[in-house]
Amino acid sequence: METVFVNIATEYLLTEYEVEDTVDYISKNISGKDLMDMYASGDREYYAQMLILPYVERKVSHREHIKGVTAEKLQEGLRMVWENIADSAEYKGNINIEMA
Repeated sequence: METVFVNIATEYLLTEYEVEDTVDYISKNISGKDLMDMYASGDREYYAQMLILPYVERKVSHREHIKGVTAEKLQEGLRMVWENIADSAEYKGNINIEMA
């Protein structure tokens, strides 16, 4: 279950608070029977995901949304970051970047 939780936390980029809250939820809401059922199942990883994911998805659905950001703005921002890195004296000659 620990590996599944780490993978979910990484995939959803959980904050420290969200991790602590989810661990607290798991400790209070997942019973010994749930754990025995998980270990008895044919796919423990999937079973663990089904125990954890609904809570994590509810938790992240309450995150503040970034408004006014389009895919084009994100692309332009990323392009600027890459250009700054490419222009940096530290990286000159060390990387090859092709701009689309």
